Amino acid sequence: MTAGAPTPAVPDDASLKALWWELRTHRRFLATIIGLTVAVAMAWALIRPRTYTSRASFLPEQSNGIRPGIGAIASQIGLNLNLDQTGQSPAFYAALLETPELLGEVASATYHVYSPADSGNLAHVLHIEAKTPALERDAVVRHLMRIVDIRVDQATDIVRIFVTTAHPELSEQVAATLLREVNRFNIERRRTRASAERQFSERQRKQAADEMEVAEAQLQQFLEGNRNYTGSPALLRRFERLRREATIRQQAYTTLEQAYAQARIDEVRNTPVITVVETPDLPARPDSRRLVTWLAASLLLGAVLAIVATVFRDARLGLFGWSSLFRNGAGAPSSAT
Repeated sequence: MTAGAPTPAVPDDASLKALWWELRTHRRFLATIIGLTVAVAMAWALIRPRTYTSRASFLPEQSNGIRPGIGAIASQIGLNLNLDQTGQSPAFYAALLETPELLGEVASATYHVYSPADSGNLAHVLHIEAKTPALERDAVVRHLMRIVDIRVDQATDIVRIFVTTAHPELSEQVAATLLREVNRFNIERRRTRASAERQFSERQRKQAADEMEVAEAQLQQFLEGNRNYTGSPALLRRFERLRREATIRQQAYTTLEQAYAQARIDEVRNTPVITVVETPDLPARPDSRRLVTWLAASLLLGAVLAIVATVFRDARLGLFGWSSLFRNGAGAPSSAT
């Protein structure tokens, strides 16, 4: 420590006793601050608009999307077919439901809350305006991030959606739109993967057909030129090799033909890959006002504000101009009442 530097003040028992004495002396002031804080907080809790929460939940499918046949053929011919899985973890879907891209699609959907004539996108229903469509969309997405709560049940892998708005119909419709957008994402993703599988299997199917024709032609040519090959061990070994090669090529072609047909079906299939456990409900009652929580929080906040205001006032920090908390550096309470 540098010589001559001031030593930091450390509160001693006398200082704490003085602070406690001051708080007791000004208990009416403390009670007034706490009372005002509680009154303001409880008034806000009672007059703020009621909210309604709609709940929904779904279970993601978690299965491998690569069929064993096409994966095995790809490995045998030296290709790494890096296709994603059909299913994803619940945490993936929880993150997906909070992405601006998906929430932007939810914001662009049409909602019917007040009347058919007043239907429109979420910005129209919530009366959110901005200078440009991009800013308006961004404002709605940020609003959605506040009213949408996503939770994952670790024990069951169920993804739960909670949407809270000032209108029960809007909460239900937003929750339903979130489920629909998740399903649309899965279908488009599966179609993209199926398209990649179809293109791969189509190329390999053509190559396998050519190789099968070559192998069959070599076997036929051998049989035409060697009708009595069974009497020669060398010719018999060559026949077995050619027949085995032709059989392998036929099996590869058949597998790729089946994979190609299945990929064409998957490319146009639109069946969901998530299981809806709980459909979005229409809230019958508003959410609880949580008055007990508000009361406890306001009491704590009021106590803190009251103590800070008392210390600042007695320390002559410009609030009320009363005497200092500690006089003459002794830490003793003032004799004045």
